[in-house]
Amino acid sequence: MHKGYCCFRYIGKPVLTQEGGEVKVLNKARTMAHAIEYMLGFVGKEVKGNIFLHGWVAHSHVPYAGQVLEKELRANFNWIKLRFLEMGPVLGTHMGPGLVGLSFYCNEDWQSE
Repeated sequence: MHKGYCCFRYIGKPVLTQEGGEVKVLNKARTMAHAIEYMLGFVGKEVKGNIFLHGWVAHSHVPYAGQVLEKELRANFNWIKLRFLEMGPVLGTHMGPGLVGLSFYCNEDWQSE
């Protein structure tokens, strides 16, 4: 089962991912629009072919940005389930306001390159 994760914090923070227990910078997008575009490209790069996905989009006090990301994900990929969530106070305390996060996985037995 493959897992993908990336997030962007609007106030001058980069797009991040986690691989092997380590956080890595994927991109230094400076606007929410560029971050959303990058996250869509990230999913497209990780998911090749007609694969069905499970995932979530979460936000911390930026519901519109999360909804834009969710709409584009639904339009461009095959989802068994895609949930839309507002981050709770525990994650919000550590991440702060202005965060949009994306996590996804599939049931296929494959790994990204």
